[in-house]
Amino acid sequence: MHPRRKFLRAFASAAAGAIATAGSAAKERSYRIGYLVERKAPSRFPALLAELGYREGVNLQIDVRPSTDDLADVDRVAIELAQSGADVLVAERVLRVTALSRATRSIPIVCAGISDPVGEGVAKSLRRPGMNVTGLSYGLPEAAVLQVGSLRAMVPRLERIVLMDRDEEVGVAPQHAAAAAQAGIAMPVERVRDLAEADRAFARLRPTRDAAWLGQIVDPGSIPQLAAAAIRHRIATHALASDDVRRGLLLSHWLTHDDPLHHVVLLIDKILRGADPAEIPFRLPERTDFRINRTTARAIGLVVPEDLLLRATEVIG
Repeated sequence: MHPRRKFLRAFASAAAGAIATAGSAAKERSYRIGYLVERKAPSRFPALLAELGYREGVNLQIDVRPSTDDLADVDRVAIELAQSGADVLVAERVLRVTALSRATRSIPIVCAGISDPVGEGVAKSLRRPGMNVTGLSYGLPEAAVLQVGSLRAMVPRLERIVLMDRDEEVGVAPQHAAAAAQAGIAMPVERVRDLAEADRAFARLRPTRDAAWLGQIVDPGSIPQLAAAAIRHRIATHALASDDVRRGLLLSHWLTHDDPLHHVVLLIDKILRGADPAEIPFRLPERTDFRINRTTARAIGLVVPEDLLLRATEVIG
């Protein structure tokens, strides 16, 4: 055989072997995901990752770390996760996303939902985040306008929307403040820590002039009692969670995603394959979740406008 042909054949054989070795190494690589949660990670999380070839105990480790809502505790757990050797970090809610962002500027972070990434300082823009955080945005600036507008439509003479929350450091989000100011509505804050305080707070409001925007006050199991207190004092309420409208609160108006966890897993896969989170646009909501409890409206003496009924995704009662 000609010497040059021998060399080319030997080179091709060596190259093929190198490619096979690289492919085998890629398959054998193990990834580590750090997940900062309130209680536990969604049960579907490992199964969705397995559909993309990431199998826990084979080529994947999932490190789930719960934290309370105490800022010091969240920061402590976020730092622990950032130092755990994770290839990508995942977080729920703005409190935990921002804690991870403070803990690391280099490890990619996927947020499972944040109202306003730019406003919270974890992205420079939605289209091109420019930092180490990407994920799902819930479009708070747009949602705030919808929420204030829906309460205004339900209570035509509305002058105040009182934000009630048990967190003593909670404040009105700039987006809500802007939406309320544009509508000529004041939006003060009142600390409410339990049902008894909520009942007294509702008693201080004016049924035809005030409404309540409810933050975290009680556990989900106590929402019916919270709703009953608002109905007793004839106060219109906006729920923190859309399902709470079925439990008796008046309405909720949110922008949301279809199967958000599925989108989170796809983003994780994209990053593990080498994509830069700074270049991955935040995913915007695909639909509106607008629920009205017409039974509650009747109980507090309100008539639901026809246009709200037509726009609602669910009407209870």
